[in-house]
Amino acid sequence: MDGVAGIDIDGHVEALRERGFTVLPGLHREEDAHAVRACLLDLHGSMESPPGGDPSHPALRPGVEVSPAGMVFHRLAAERPDIVPRLLHPTAVQVVRGLLGEDMFLELLAGVVSDHHRPFFEWHTHVGGVDDESTGYNREFPTFTRSERVTMLHYVEGLTDDNGPLLVLPRRVDEGTEPPYPTSQEQWPGQVELLCPPGSVVILEQSTWHAACRRKTPGLRLYTGFYFAAAGAAKNPVFDETLRDYAGSDALFRSVLAGPPAV
Repeated sequence: MDGVAGIDIDGHVEALRERGFTVLPGLHREEDAHAVRACLLDLHGSMESPPGGDPSHPALRPGVEVSPAGMVFHRLAAERPDIVPRLLHPTAVQVVRGLLGEDMFLELLAGVVSDHHRPFFEWHTHVGGVDDESTGYNREFPTFTRSERVTMLHYVEGLTDDNGPLLVLPRRVDEGTEPPYPTSQEQWPGQVELLCPPGSVVILEQSTWHAACRRKTPGLRLYTGFYFAAAGAAKNPVFDETLRDYAGSDALFRSVLAGPPAV
């Protein structure tokens, strides 16, 4: 599958450098978004599902946990290799490579399901590729001259006022990374509310502060998330070693799996 004609790759890369985020609206084909949605619903339905935002609930099986984001399926490629050809879009990968370099690689891949019980997901970043609340990682606030990581999110049902917009605070890559306001404060001056149609991709630079609003109506909120790192970036403490076991034939997915040696 080729990239989508008419999309300004360089413009999206520049947006990541200058604003810390970019949106590729409706990027995925409808049939691919529907297939990913069905996969996430199937995985979710196979669990004895606690409320989708209860972070105190223990891991339900290896590779599955309930975090502040919702129910997270960390080993999506290993558990459902059939869905791998539907997960990445070449245009989105081009944008990430434009920012991080041709030799960037995938560190983590997960499917996330939450419901209207999940509260406001407080402001956070992904500096270093991990979330300190769920891993115990001691978050620091370094500054950068170039980007080392991004998070890519595919919202299979889009983002609406009802299912919970994503809030982001624009920033340049080289600006400070400390939180400018209390992370539990639901509205930050200067925030941007992201709404987008089904199949859209949102890419966040690792230092970009963002938060997720609570769903207003009963139902599920579904997305897939990817952590990508530049070659030479410090290893993510929760790097998914099972990605190395992928034996499928999807060329695009295989192209992002070359990472640092296991340690």
